Amino acid sequence: MAAHFTTFTAMLRNALGWGLAPGIQTFAEMFATDGVFETPCAPAGMARAARGRAAILRHLAELDELMPDQVARPVVRPVEGAWAVVLEYEARLRHGATGAPQQARRIAVIELREGWIALYREYWSPATASAVAANPEGAGPLSHGMLEVVR
Repeated sequence: MAAHFTTFTAMLRNALGWGLAPGIQTFAEMFATDGVFETPCAPAGMARAARGRAAILRHLAELDELMPDQVARPVVRPVEGAWAVVLEYEARLRHGATGAPQQARRIAVIELREGWIALYREYWSPATASAVAANPEGAGPLSHGMLEVVR
């Protein structure tokens, strides 16, 4: 059965469902209390890591226009011998000033511990982050795809 996603949180819940604690509603709630969210390619002047749920919530607010409002074509690659996955997906971001969409491919390395995300490290092109801030015209909408698990 094909699964289509419109939100980032729904995609993650489906991709990590086998390892997540039940009842989680938001991305921030997926993290262990001491979880780490890293964005090594964040633009200059922006924090590149946050530890703990409260700090992650603040970091997500700072990254607001760089967080996807829609996702498509997710590919989940389980890491053999570990409670971890590599997740590839296409994100649509919204330009902060105009709301115009920008598209970007992203890769996240996600480590789970006892039902929670212990580490979420996401890689994106620094040029994409600059484009979101600089291009008020944006790019076209995403076409949604299926979740693909690659073993």
